[in-house]
Amino acid sequence: LGCGYKCLQCLLIIFNSGVFICGIGLIVVGALGLHSTVNHWKEIDPPLQSLIIFIIAIGCFLFVLGALGMFGACTKNVCLLTTYCILLSILIIAQIAAGIYAIIEKPKVKRHVTTALKDLVRQYGQDKHLDKVLDEVQEKLQCCGAESPADYSSERPPSCNKYNEGCIGKVTDLTKKHLNATIVTVFIFALLQMICLVFAVCVLMAIKRGDDE
Repeated sequence: LGCGYKCLQCLLIIFNSGVFICGIGLIVVGALGLHSTVNHWKEIDPPLQSLIIFIIAIGCFLFVLGALGMFGACTKNVCLLTTYCILLSILIIAQIAAGIYAIIEKPKVKRHVTTALKDLVRQYGQDKHLDKVLDEVQEKLQCCGAESPADYSSERPPSCNKYNEGCIGKVTDLTKKHLNATIVTVFIFALLQMICLVFAVCVLMAIKRGDDE
């Protein structure tokens, strides 16, 4: 039992060292992004602002989670490991909930894409940030307008002069592809975290029973 405890302890330390390093990496990436945009923050696209803040927040959470698991396993600290198990349980539940929500929302993708694209086409020329988003979509996917180029009441934008197919179908297919990959990834990570949680609980119980000696 003592040998098994040592193996689980080592696995916890290795796994959470990786989580800890990933957390630091995300914080650094987010901080660099924040530093490079701090002087013109108001000019940055709102989605990019949200992404930078989200990256920093996730980095901080992973930093704390990894530190609790790593130092808790190293020092055999019951309090740290208990807190780690609670936070990891919350993360697992949140990921499973997010995955289930994504599965439920999947059939509605085309409707959401249609609404969003029609709004972008209708507002084209009124907001340079939104125009840039639509231009990039049309150039990369080689499409024009929402349902067809006829969606533009005036002249077509330069980004889709040579395309005659609407963007709804292509954006819907791309969105579903990424959504499927995200759902699979979320559940794989949740499964790995559940295994890690079992390891952590086993280590915690061994410490409480005194089997770690």
